[in-house]
Amino acid sequence: MKNFAVIMAGGVGERLWPLSHSKRPKQLINLYSEKTMLEETISRISSFIPLEQIIIVTSPIMKELISTGETNLKESNFLIEPKRKNTASAILYAASHILSKEDDAVMFVLTSDHYIKPEDRFINSLKIARE
Repeated sequence: MKNFAVIMAGGVGERLWPLSHSKRPKQLINLYSEKTMLEETISRISSFIPLEQIIIVTSPIMKELISTGETNLKESNFLIEPKRKNTASAILYAASHILSKEDDAVMFVLTSDHYIKPEDRFINSLKIARE
């Protein structure tokens, strides 16, 4: 059974204005470290879930913005929403995508813009939830 991380990275960047805006949404700002919030999310789970099993659900515009900063991501890491329909639809879309690849998988849904410390306790919580 494989673990997959689904990182929600939609939105239009208006909630932390003036720090964030449409060309630099909050998940792409360096709010509390040298890394962007999205990079922090990927880094946080990388000890538990390999990069090839991390899926970023986003829009075409956000994908382009993300791709210019995060160089380790591949095309297969992105799942582009055909239409913005909020959280539940994005999760269903990701679950359907994962199910088409793996019939026995565990999916962890994460946001791209949260501050979570200590990271080891967070990963332990994921491991407990997996079981």
